[in-house]
Amino acid sequence: MSAHFPAEFGVKRLGVSTSELSHLPDPEKPKIGGYRRSDSRDPRQVGNNRRGRRPLSYFPGADGFDGRRCDATFSVRHFRRSKSSMPHTLKLGERRRFFAVTVARALRLLSTSSVGLKVLAVLFSAGACLAQQYELGGAFGYGVYTDGSVTSPGGTATAGIRNRFAGGAVFCENLFEHVSGEMRYLYHDGDPFISTGAARGTIQGQSHAFNYDVLFQTRGRKARIRPYFAVGVGAKYYVTTGPAPVPQPMPKIAGLVATNQWRALVTGGAGVKVRLTGHLLMRVDFRDYVTAFPTHVIVPAANGTDKGIFHQFTPLAGVSYVF
Repeated sequence: MSAHFPAEFGVKRLGVSTSELSHLPDPEKPKIGGYRRSDSRDPRQVGNNRRGRRPLSYFPGADGFDGRRCDATFSVRHFRRSKSSMPHTLKLGERRRFFAVTVARALRLLSTSSVGLKVLAVLFSAGACLAQQYELGGAFGYGVYTDGSVTSPGGTATAGIRNRFAGGAVFCENLFEHVSGEMRYLYHDGDPFISTGAARGTIQGQSHAFNYDVLFQTRGRKARIRPYFAVGVGAKYYVTTGPAPVPQPMPKIAGLVATNQWRALVTGGAGVKVRLTGHLLMRVDFRDYVTAFPTHVIVPAANGTDKGIFHQFTPLAGVSYVF
């Protein structure tokens, strides 16, 4: 074996392809090694004499080699040799070639592994970029309505929704440094009513507002306190949950009907977010929910007309989880 190192040996025993050993000289020819000078221990040399010098990049798969020592000492220390993996009968020059190819293959595997680690690092970085992008929270407040009116041949009456508590949820996406978009839901427990003088009539009811708002924030994402202005559109669902009054309190002016009605919704307002921890923030909002008069719930009498737009001014306070 000391005189022969055929390519088939690399294929069967070392896991090295024939192409990787094709550059080795014919085993019948004089072998690489030296007889005129001692080992220079230069890691760029693979032989013992000047004719045996070859840069390690000469070997297939050795790209990326960092120039560390690849002599027999390094090989013994970092590679556990066995009779099945390392032919001890090889001379020093041939052993160096053997270890050069082995190290090159190991570095190639490490290089491939580093690509996977880099991919994981990129994905982790992307996840970090996406971190702090979303907010999910809830808020509670109080809804205060402006009243409308109904005018008919029988007289004029005030019409509106009673002021009551409100609560809702919000899902926000921080699209840009100073612009965010959020979907909001708000429940308001207010009863529709009509009144004139001492007469007054109500019907149990509530409303559900669904809207999408755009937030324009005056400070960047990293700021602890972020004031903002908001504007949005959506829909509001007026719901009656009880029977209509019997008799109607003022039938010649308007009546209260047990029915439901959708109305287009426009919202506007302002607020501020205060970061409490890395994933928790507190927010205070003041919103105006604007809809047209719900004429199916509060119905004017014959030849009567409704006047006014319903504004639901709602201060809210809540907390959100940031992720």
